[in-house]
Amino acid sequence: MMKIITNKITFEAKDNAEAMRISRERLGKDAVILSSHPVKTGGVLGFFKKSVLSVSAGIYEEDAKDAGKKDKSDDVSSFIDQKKRIEAFQKILEFRQGSEMKAPLISANQNTRQINPSNSYVNPALIKDAYQSSGDRGTGSNNVIKQSNSNASFSEIRGEVHSLSEQLSSLVKKLNEHSFNTETNESATYLDENCENIYRILINNEMSSNYAKKLIDEYVNSKNEITFWDWLPQKVNTASTDPIIAVGGKRIAFVGPTGVGKTTTIAKLATMFSLWEHKSVLLLTSDTFRIAAVEQHKTYAKILGIPTEVVFDPDGIDAILENHENTDIILLDTAGRNQKDTRHIDAFNALFKAFRPDAIHLVLAANLKYKDMIDVVDKISPLGVTHLVFTKLDETTSYGAIFDVADRLGKPISFFTAGQNVPNDIEVASGEYLCKMIYDSKN
Repeated sequence: MMKIITNKITFEAKDNAEAMRISRERLGKDAVILSSHPVKTGGVLGFFKKSVLSVSAGIYEEDAKDAGKKDKSDDVSSFIDQKKRIEAFQKILEFRQGSEMKAPLISANQNTRQINPSNSYVNPALIKDAYQSSGDRGTGSNNVIKQSNSNASFSEIRGEVHSLSEQLSSLVKKLNEHSFNTETNESATYLDENCENIYRILINNEMSSNYAKKLIDEYVNSKNEITFWDWLPQKVNTASTDPIIAVGGKRIAFVGPTGVGKTTTIAKLATMFSLWEHKSVLLLTSDTFRIAAVEQHKTYAKILGIPTEVVFDPDGIDAILENHENTDIILLDTAGRNQKDTRHIDAFNALFKAFRPDAIHLVLAANLKYKDMIDVVDKISPLGVTHLVFTKLDETTSYGAIFDVADRLGKPISFFTAGQNVPNDIEVASGEYLCKMIYDSKN
C-alpha cells in the first residue's frame, strides 16, 4: 500500500525516545521518525559538548488511490485459522483410517460383499482391500459390491475418499510452504514476503530462530496497523527515558566479565550525572586486581572534579558511605571476573552485603557471542542483577542477541554505549534506538 509523508518537522532531541515523544506531542500518535543523526552542541571552550540528535519526523498517510484496497491483516488471521483447521481434519482422518471400525464393514457372503450402513464412517483402507479382493480378481457376480440403503455406489465412495485425500494433501503441502522449517531453523516463506524479509533481517542480526518466530507471530496475531519496525520497540524492555530513573537509585553497582568496558561506562555515567544532571557523584572501585585500575578512576575523578574512593575490604565500606552520606549518586566499579570461576560469587555477595546497592547493572559487550552472553547471565544473575548495560555497539554489526539476552534475564536495559569517548558515546537505552540499529543493518 503506497503512503505519502505529510506534516514534516525537524527538531533536536537528546535520544531516540525523546525524539519519538516530541514528534508525537507535536504531530499526534501517528508520527514516525523519518531520519536522525547526532550533532554536537553546547560545551565550554570547545570541550564537553553535548551530543544530541537532529531529528526529522512526519506522518505517513495512505495514498488516496490505495484507500479502497483491502487490509490484509484479516486475510493473514484467516489463513492461519484455515491451516489449523485443515491440519486438524487431516489428523482426524489419519487417526480414523488407522483405527478399527466399531462393526464389521463387510459382511461375509460367498457371492456378495455388503457395506454396513450402520457405520457413520467408512474406512477407505478396508474399502480398498475389499475392492482388490473381489472386484479386481474375478468376474461375474462376485466382483459386484451390493449396497443396502445407500445412494452412492462403492466406486463413487472410493472416488470421493480418494479425491478428498488428494485435496487435503495438496492444501497442507501449500500451507506448509508458508511456515518455518523447524528442523533446520531456516525460513521458507512465512505467511507473506514481508514477514519473510523481517525474519531474514532478524536472523542475520544473530537473533535466535525461536525468538524471531515468536516476535513475528506476536506481531501478526496483534493485527497492528503499524509496521513491524514501528511495533518492535515496545518489545524491548528498557528502564526509563530519564537517566536518573534508569540508573535505579543512589547506590549503584556494576558487574560483568573482563574487557566489557565497565570502568569507561561508569566514567561516562559520572560525567552525565555531574555535568548534565548537576548531581553530586562519588566513584568507588573495588578493582584492586587490574593493573592501573585505581589510577584510571583517579584520573577520571580529577578531570570531572568529583571524589573517588578505593574499597580494599567490605568492612571499610560503612566508613566511606558515612563520609559521603550527602552524595546523590554512588557508582561502584567491581573487578572483571571470569564467570566460570564461581569462587568469586561469594566475594561479590560479601561486597554487596556491605554496600547495600539499590541496583546492580550487568555490563555486557554487544560484540560477545550469544552463547557467551547467556553463560554470563546464567552465572552472574544469582547476584541479584536488576539492569542490563550493553557496550561496544559500535564494534558489532549484529544486534539480535540483545533481544534474546534481555528476554532470558527478564530485566530492563538501562544504557547503551557506542565508543570510547568520555563523556559522550552513551545514552539511555530505548527500543527505538536498538530497532533502528537492526533495521539499518540490512542496508
